[in-house]
Amino acid sequence: MVKYIQILTATLFLLFPACDDSTGIIPPVLPHNPVDQGWKAVENLEYAFNQRDSELLDETLDPNFLFLLPEEEWDDYNGDGIVDTTLTRELFMSSAVNLFQEYGSVELEFSGSSENPWAGDTTGTTMMYVRNYFMEVSQGTQEGWTTNGYTIIRCRPDSSGTWRVTWIEYSQDD
Repeated sequence: MVKYIQILTATLFLLFPACDDSTGIIPPVLPHNPVDQGWKAVENLEYAFNQRDSELLDETLDPNFLFLLPEEEWDDYNGDGIVDTTLTRELFMSSAVNLFQEYGSVELEFSGSSENPWAGDTTGTTMMYVRNYFMEVSQGTQEGWTTNGYTIIRCRPDSSGTWRVTWIEYSQDD
């Protein structure tokens, strides 16, 4: 009987660590590295905003990145006298860095799982990820803002095989 209790006790000790996660699924460690698939670039984009990590955001964006603005947000963002319909990588990064510095909390959440090759790329390497988004920005007790809608994020691998975000367009819900 004592031997049976010892075996049962040993078995229970071995099983307890497995009980920590009833699903048996280990969540991914973020940020993803290597970024060898497009969805990993999308998750790193989300993570960069949530961590207010401009370095990771910079690494996630393609050198030729563009952020398509909805018509109601067209303006002369770079002061050259021409109305901008997109933000270049530099303007997008500058805006993000300002956001990260101005607000103590940035929460961006993507939902959805659509993943399709982008028809505009004849090589078939650019992928499109359609996501719903919710973003909440706040600073301590000061009032912040929220926005939500959907976004289309295009990603493609660079010459080293690292996937980067090349294009973002979005629409806000009214």
